[in-house]
Amino acid sequence: MDIVEAPVGLVEVDERCFPERDESGVFEHLVHYLSRCDQLPAIAVRFDSGKPMLTGRHKYLRAAKRLGRERIRMVVSGASSQEFARLVGQPGVTRLSWAEIERQDRARPLSDQWHVFYFRGRLEADVVARFQTDVVDRFFTFGDGARRFAQDPAAGSIEFVAATPYEHRDWSSQLLGALVIFHSEVLAIDSYQGSRFAVS
Repeated sequence: MDIVEAPVGLVEVDERCFPERDESGVFEHLVHYLSRCDQLPAIAVRFDSGKPMLTGRHKYLRAAKRLGRERIRMVVSGASSQEFARLVGQPGVTRLSWAEIERQDRARPLSDQWHVFYFRGRLEADVVARFQTDVVDRFFTFGDGARRFAQDPAAGSIEFVAATPYEHRDWSSQLLGALVIFHSEVLAIDSYQGSRFAVS
């Protein structure tokens, strides 16, 4: 599989042939979260009868269009060498390197990222304080810690930006454990980063 960055209108969408199968997201929450991101997640594209067709991660293309983004990354499969050459020869299409993307990610063990939570209930002052103590102040301590902390009681959301490890399984699993406890004992979490918060 190859990866390119291309105009959002380049890919064709036919949900009768390639329906959206990922129902884990809360679309409005996802759009808000992605509005905070410079780089949107890639979509899945496959060549079918010579045409680049959207086959997966539809929600990211929909979000890109909602946000007025002009370009998005596409993971391309099923293209012959001639089809791929025609694709990257089109205006606005840039071929990317998986190795370079990984190198850039690993070169930044910490990066500033937005963290956006939506809750199923009213954000009372004591609930927000508990979330700050049990989650934000406990896990987001790298660098300058959490910054630009904001809450929207009407939307039931809390968001902040913080230096976040690129790859740290222990930290991620411990954060998830704390979120599960908060979800179960304090106030249910509806979504995190636009994906529905599911507790198995």
